[in-house]
Amino acid sequence: MANRFPVRIELAEDTRIVAGLSATVELPSGTAADQVTIAARALLGSAIAPEVYVVRDSVARRIPIITAAAENGRLAVMQGLKAGELVVTSGAVSLRDGARVTYR
Repeated sequence: MANRFPVRIELAEDTRIVAGLSATVELPSGTAADQVTIAARALLGSAIAPEVYVVRDSVARRIPIITAAAENGRLAVMQGLKAGELVVTSGAVSLRDGARVTYR
């Protein structure tokens, strides 16, 4: 699906590129096999500073992440998570960083 919206990018100086030109851009997103994804409901904080709770050694840790594309209720995570990490998707409202947790 194509959408049109203004963006601002910085390019190396090139006299062939002038203000007002239009362009088609494809951003690399990798393949589903390459990407770590999470349920969108796991997201905490804001779109500017997204975070999630992960469970490590039965302890909840709130960590910052960098997200990319969203599709079908899932978010691609570009930085901050590794494949296989346990991400809290419900009950986060009652968690705090460092809380001991049990899960099923």
